[in-house]
This record gives sequence, structure tokens and C-alpha cells, in this order.
Amino acid sequence: MVGANGQGKTTLLNAITGQDEADQGQIITPKNFRMAFLPQSFSDTPLPTILSECISGHELVYQYKTRMDDSLKAMETAYSEETFEAYENALRLYETHGGYQSEGLAEQVLLGLGFKENQLEASPLTLSGGGACG
Repeated sequence: MVGANGQGKTTLLNAITGQDEADQGQIITPKNFRMAFLPQSFSDTPLPTILSECISGHELVYQYKTRMDDSLKAMETAYSEETFEAYENALRLYETHGGYQSEGLAEQVLLGLGFKENQLEASPLTLSGGGACG
């Protein structure tokens, strides 16, 4: 189910699955009806951006991306050949394992789900989480 944040998607699914009672109306299901439901969950300590949360699903690529970012930050304050080599190594592994393609695909998926481009760098805590996030 796709819709704008805070519009009641989680509430509706919780009512359909019997996890919450509907305020009004009724849920009618056919005989022998079977449903599976994967509950929405979120982290109390999410990654800094919605895009990074999405990319982190590809653990190896995200690990290399983190190494690259850490090396760049370290070089901002104290450049060294060792740090530069660590960056180059992480970059090579990131590229070899399809890091840029994964990042592009993550952006496409998020945009396809209705996120705006300026939201990709926003904190995941800005999302409603079905009313669960801060």
C-alpha cells in the first residue's frame, strides 16, 4: 500500500489484521480467508537519511560507502597517504560491488514510492511510521 505519510495506511492495515479495532464500520472477510502481514517496524536510532536507510539494505555496499565517507572526513582534518589509500580501497570495492548502481536503484525505488527528491536526504524520523516515529 502506498500513500502520503500520516494518511492512515498503518491504521487501516492494523484494523484489517485485527491488531487494532476500527473506530467505525466493520471488516468482512470471506470464509477460509488467510492473510499474512509483515508489521512495520523502525529503528530508534536510524541512519542519518532516508536514502542511507534504503541503501543499508545492501550491507556490503553500505559498509564500503561508510568506509569511503569516514576516510573523506578524516582527510578533511588530517590528510595522510594511509587515509587516502583506505579511501581508494573502499572506493574500488564500492564500485566493484555495484555501489553506484545500488544507490541509483535505491533513489529510483524511493521516488517511485512517491518520495520527493529533497526528502531522500531527510532524516527517517521525519516519516510518520504510522504515528510511531518522533
